[in-house]
Amino acid sequence: MVGSSLDIGDGKYDIYWGWIKAIVSNALIDCSIKTRIFQDYLVESEHTIDLEAVDKQSLSGLTIGKIHTGNFNLTIRGSCNKIIHAKKSYPSWTEKQVGSDTIKYWNGSFHFLGTKDKGEWHLELYVHSWAKALTVYHDILSSSEGRLYIGQDF
Repeated sequence: MVGSSLDIGDGKYDIYWGWIKAIVSNALIDCSIKTRIFQDYLVESEHTIDLEAVDKQSLSGLTIGKIHTGNFNLTIRGSCNKIIHAKKSYPSWTEKQVGSDTIKYWNGSFHFLGTKDKGEWHLELYVHSWAKALTVYHDILSSSEGRLYIGQDF
């Protein structure tokens, strides 16, 4: 929500907020784009890998986020697409009282908002769980034969 209270750092938190938003969102976008490129390569390659099964296996026991608005499946592929195509994003903040001080900190969630067709969507991504699932996803794919031939042109 650009320009709203969700998109500012509350004065004394501006530097912290800015670094959190920039570093985390850049890392999420980087991982998402590379994952989607790799998925598209594998789909077009001669190597048969059931990416849906790998997706399900990597999500086993994890909750990678919460769908606030919209109707979509929360998968590795789907979450990468939402990160890539979001029109707005912001980190979640939590406040905690410590003595007489109120501490505001990033709680590990990141919100992504966008539209598809005429419908709006809003995904709250649990970054730690998503990163863990993505690591499992790539670990599973690293043992596949198709990964050995990335970039080879013969």
